[in-house]
Amino acid sequence: MGHDALIADLRHKSSERIKKIRQEAEDQAEELRGRKKEELRKRRREIQAQLKDESQKIAAPILHEAERTALAVEDEAMGRLSERLYALAVDMLDQVRGRDYRLVFAQFVGEVPAIAWEMVQVSRQDRELAEAFFPGADIEVDSSIIGGFRASADGKRYRVVNTLEKRLEKGWPAILPILLRQIAREQDAGPAA
Repeated sequence: MGHDALIADLRHKSSERIKKIRQEAEDQAEELRGRKKEELRKRRREIQAQLKDESQKIAAPILHEAERTALAVEDEAMGRLSERLYALAVDMLDQVRGRDYRLVFAQFVGEVPAIAWEMVQVSRQDRELAEAFFPGADIEVDSSIIGGFRASADGKRYRVVNTLEKRLEKGWPAILPILLRQIAREQDAGPAA
């Protein structure tokens, strides 16, 4: 084998070795890139999970405070609505004094013990009814009474309050939820067409 052939053979073998080394280097580089990409994806997932955890830790008290504030605002609004409804109900008590009010007053009288009531307080409109139903009692006019009466006997040892206002006050805890449900139904139904 001549010198030229030897050089050509060496070049060919070196070229093959260089290709093989280059291919191995490229394969190793590709494998390394794949591992690094996977490590990067894994690290991103970890960072995203940490960010999510941190954001939840930060958001949780903020959301809790917002919920608490919303409930307080809702409670305040319900309180104001309840007060308005109660005021409207008190204003409507005059309507109870319709045609059959004498029967209503008589029913109120029938609900209290039949004793010698010494003093009876009524509205100005009920003075005559009180005189008829409580003969011998001192009848006083009280402008704060819309209907019904307050009565006392035995030096105020016995007292009774049987007014429309007191009945509304006592019944209000049962009436209010009914009104609120009705209002909610009307709101859900939307405006009347």
